[in-house]
Amino acid sequence: MRNTNRTLIDLDALATLFHHGIARAHDLIQLGLSTALLHHRCRPGGPWQHLLPGILLLTPTRPSRPQRIQAALTYAGHQALVTGLDALHLHGIHTIPATGPIHVLVPLHQQPDIPVDLRITRTRTMPKPTLRKSFLTAPPARALSDAAEHLPPRTLTPLIAATLKSGVSPTALRTRGSPPLTAALATFPFPQPRRR
Repeated sequence: MRNTNRTLIDLDALATLFHHGIARAHDLIQLGLSTALLHHRCRPGGPWQHLLPGILLLTPTRPSRPQRIQAALTYAGHQALVTGLDALHLHGIHTIPATGPIHVLVPLHQQPDIPVDLRITRTRTMPKPTLRKSFLTAPPARALSDAAEHLPPRTLTPLIAATLKSGVSPTALRTRGSPPLTAALATFPFPQPRRR
């Protein structure tokens, strides 16, 4: 008689084991699920869906922005940070809606493929992450610098003002500045000190 030590897995409850219901296919296979089962559950109209290569959403509903952020971080690797507009939103700076691809920051040596739903910026020096709403996030100055690379110049003035209002110093913005941010800062109407 063969002894098989198998545990039954409630597939419908599996999403509760993963942050935001996002799982790597590899992790599900490690739990004992077959590749065929993953494909079957991710079929059109099925209970799960592919969000990024090797990354699954374990619910049939349309992915929320936080689920898309979690998928991007899971795909990009354990050192990845949210940056750009999504990071600014997580820091409480909501001047411009966060739409489009999720923007993540990764170490220079990481070379993940870049799917359409993802924007990846590689850097030699990763900033110290901040935990915001359970996401590892780039500091506001870095997030603004990365966002500025992909925004129309006219949107930068209100975004700079909101970032400064949140407590980020002008020096931090100037130090971190990408070319578009540096150009916007050159014409930004900083308050002048009062003369006595």
